[in-house]
Amino acid sequence: MILRRYLARETVVAFAAVLATLLLVVIAARFANYLAAAAAGQIGRAFIFELVALKCVDALTPLFPASLFAGLVLALGRLDRDREIVAMTAGGLSRGALARTMLSLGAGFAVTAGVLSLVAAPLVSERYETLKTHARDSADLSRIVAGRFMNFGGADPVFYVERISCGDRGMEHVFMHASHGPSDEVILAPSARYVSRSDGRFVVLEAGRRYVGSPGGGEWSATRFERYTVRIRETETRRARDRTDAMSTPRLWVASRTDRAATAELQWRISQPLLTFVLAGIAFALSGTSRGRYDRLLLGAFYYLVYLGLVIGATQAIESGDLSPAIGVWPIHAGFAALAAILFLRSLRPPRRRVRAPA
Repeated sequence: MILRRYLARETVVAFAAVLATLLLVVIAARFANYLAAAAAGQIGRAFIFELVALKCVDALTPLFPASLFAGLVLALGRLDRDREIVAMTAGGLSRGALARTMLSLGAGFAVTAGVLSLVAAPLVSERYETLKTHARDSADLSRIVAGRFMNFGGADPVFYVERISCGDRGMEHVFMHASHGPSDEVILAPSARYVSRSDGRFVVLEAGRRYVGSPGGGEWSATRFERYTVRIRETETRRARDRTDAMSTPRLWVASRTDRAATAELQWRISQPLLTFVLAGIAFALSGTSRGRYDRLLLGAFYYLVYLGLVIGATQAIESGDLSPAIGVWPIHAGFAALAAILFLRSLRPPRRRVRAPA
């Protein structure tokens, strides 16, 4: 029992070290991206840390199988290099008992990966998209400065605001200019409001005048209005509930009956615990080979990249319609599970000793 706890502790420590290293890389990359976006006025600065935290939680799903696989290879490789496995075997811990310990650990990590993939990741994705929308709205509001020309996007109309009402999103004495091919549109309104809804972002101008005509031409049309709404163009999908990665798993299951994208996302989520358990078996099998430490890492990286690449390719083929959802990723998991079983059984065999013939 003590030896098994020691093996589990060594594996968990190596897994945590690998996962922490990968997360630091993700944090650094995301933090730099969000800082650049905040500097460009695309998101509010107050949302940077929460966006980074949510993105890191979302990144745990694909990083989990890779971290466990690398942690197992490193931990078992170190134990084998330091002859600790030989000492454990001499102390009564058989190779089969070692295998059961590692597989039990892999099963526990697979359950955790399943919870992350099927439950936590969709919730985090939905929260991330919602927060990103608020961050962009906050940036839009912070860019509204009295006495300056502004626009909310490259192709959006240009606004000029004389005064801003405190405590709400109100603007006073607003000038708006927009180009529509050969004609221009000019709007003058005593007041306007910035509105963000689930169906988009808008500037609502009230009790103003609208002029439409060609610059330099003599014909302009003038119109009075009580309320005139201008949509701010979207640069990306805003509705998180319509994204497959933000759908809850039960809802995704229902949508997968008619939607290929939902089917691909569902099979990707189910693949995470399967990847974790199968890769744990392959990692244990590699520890029983006579290869060097770095040879095991390279061979393990090869198995992982091929396995993951095939799963990603299959999900993309399902979404594009090139692969039947009934076939999907299941042959890939079955093939690598068979490979893991073969390597696993071979690793349980005692090494053959060469017997020299008598002289």
